[in-house]
Amino acid sequence: MIKITLLGLLRAKKIKAVNLHRETGLTEAAICLLLNNKTESIKFETLDKICKALDCKVSDIIKYYPENF
Repeated sequence: MIKITLLGLLRAKKIKAVNLHRETGLTEAAICLLLNNKTESIKFETLDKICKALDCKVSDIIKYYPENF
């Protein structure tokens, strides 16, 4: 199972979702979907914007968990 761990990353960096919205230009709705793991896909462009804004790697945002984990 693949999970988006953006919420934990924002908490660790003490950054609010609204600040991520302002920094990336992503809609608040799109960020909300990512934070709540309610999206079925994510564009490379979106990942790029988030990584630049948070100074992180894609692997900090997306994690793979085996089904039996």
